[in-house]
Amino acid sequence: MKNSKALLSLLLLLISTTVFSQVLTTVEPDSAIQCQQLTITVTGENTNFYQGTSALWLQLGYSSINPATTNVISPTEIEGEFFFSPDNAAGIYDVHAYNGGGSGDMVIPEGFTLSQVDNQPQLINSVPDTAITGDTIVIIITAEYTHFDSPNITNVVKLRSNVAQYLHPLMLTEIDSESIEASFYINPNLQIFGNYDLYVSNQLDGNLILSDALYIINGGNTPEIISVDPNSAYQGEELKLTVTGTNTLFQQGSTSLRLYKPGAGVIDSENQYVVNDSIIEGDFIFNSDHDTGLYNIEVVVWGLTGVMSLQEGFHLLSEGESPYLLSVNPSSTKEGTRVILIIKAKNTHFDMAGNTPSVTLIQGYEELYCQDIVVIDSVTLEANFVFSYENYLGYHDLEVYAPLDGTLILEDCFDLIESEPNASIVSVNPDSAYIDDQITISVTGKNIIFMQGTSNLSLKQGSLSISPINQEIINDTTITGKFSFLNTFPTGKYDVNIDNWYAWPAMNLQNGFTLELFDFIDESDKLTLLTVYPNPSDGFLTIKRNFGSGETYHLTVFSQSGNITYNDELLGDETIKKLNLTHLKPGSYYLKIKGDNNEQVSSFIIK
Repeated sequence: MKNSKALLSLLLLLISTTVFSQVLTTVEPDSAIQCQQLTITVTGENTNFYQGTSALWLQLGYSSINPATTNVISPTEIEGEFFFSPDNAAGIYDVHAYNGGGSGDMVIPEGFTLSQVDNQPQLINSVPDTAITGDTIVIIITAEYTHFDSPNITNVVKLRSNVAQYLHPLMLTEIDSESIEASFYINPNLQIFGNYDLYVSNQLDGNLILSDALYIINGGNTPEIISVDPNSAYQGEELKLTVTGTNTLFQQGSTSLRLYKPGAGVIDSENQYVVNDSIIEGDFIFNSDHDTGLYNIEVVVWGLTGVMSLQEGFHLLSEGESPYLLSVNPSSTKEGTRVILIIKAKNTHFDMAGNTPSVTLIQGYEELYCQDIVVIDSVTLEANFVFSYENYLGYHDLEVYAPLDGTLILEDCFDLIESEPNASIVSVNPDSAYIDDQITISVTGKNIIFMQGTSNLSLKQGSLSISPINQEIINDTTITGKFSFLNTFPTGKYDVNIDNWYAWPAMNLQNGFTLELFDFIDESDKLTLLTVYPNPSDGFLTIKRNFGSGETYHLTVFSQSGNITYNDELLGDETIKKLNLTHLKPGSYYLKIKGDNNEQVSSFIIK
């Protein structure tokens, strides 16, 4: 009996393993030839291929061929776009698929055959075979059995010296499947001369080499900077420099212009423009931050000639008395205030075009930025600051920066004084609403500065908080919010709350807003839409249309506490509607009748 149970368990285990085992079953196609591009589809059984987690590759010993792209077709199908080149050894490969869903590596042993191509691609010739430093040459490369113009492949061309110095082309042009044009700039600063091998590679042809394809001769025509115009300027001046070189190859996007003085640093051009191979222009702004004296003119051509320098080619002169800050007024204020600071300076150029200033108050690691700046004249600014209760107390440095004047600092000139927060809400308008209303509420405070993104308005009753659909800061002391009062909100008194985050005090006006159930108007004061009877009622209520209007009316019954107890409609083609309210307890109720443009509230009693 025990043997029978053991045999049954083993049989169930084998069946379970057979049913749920994840295996690869087919590969299509199952063969290729070198220099071929091929989409291979692998099918599995009980697999769970998933885009982004599943992979496919071919393996021969320690060598693998990975697809350029992989695509999961379904949980049991995965395909890969393969490029086979002569660099991939001919032979019989195992087909591997990896399933990130848990099955791991799955294999079809010897499932794919790669055959050797009959005509091996090879480089035949390149012209010219010599070049001189400083030249730009176009090498025409010819080959046999190559695939230079095949879609979806990338050709790589480079020259290599016998000590592994590489030259890369400026541009490649595929003429046809067996011809390429490659444009090279032979850097005059090249240190290695003589023979260079030519390397060409792509996904179908593999790596091809033509030995001693180009012989480079030192022409001695080193690129250099020969002039700058103008060659001097004053601090506080903005001007355009024109730099001319010889044997250069200035290129837009890869050439930069700057001034350099040892020990003083770099002055970069604000913007620049390459006129031609040997002329570049740059716009410079010189200010009091820049040291006076002689500067080197430096032009950098990235990837080609590197840094070219005209030693001490430019002279920056002092404009006389340097710009500096004189005063700030007021020189102190309390937390929680907005202040316009009047800043006075001397020898500045605040009102010159393009010389837009910035103003900052600094204490330690804290930097306070003004909200806006008004330029009064060349030496006067108005800076609008707001100080919260989170800003550092004590004296601050004043920093003014302008492109032509540089960085100007007046130390310990402004004092922020501690104050006790006493913000409060002084008015709420309107201070009441009715269920189903959508209104804009305006809240005014005092001793507060409301700030966009910091101040948030809400109405609170117990644990319920009603936020506005949108809100707007009108000015420092006024904030508005558009509220929509749903019929599920409880009626009664609400606190008006403004959360100002950590930097400003929170504000609360208890019972500052009232939400009421209805706007009761005596039916004798207006045209009654519908007649409601009998009243009192035994639970059956009749609604009768008073006019010939075909409008549909929505009928809602509320308890005294404002809870909805019944909903119905008097359709446009109905004159009378009978409501069965016998499920309601005896007591007083409200019937709200709402049309497209009209509304009526009636009270009734159930006996």
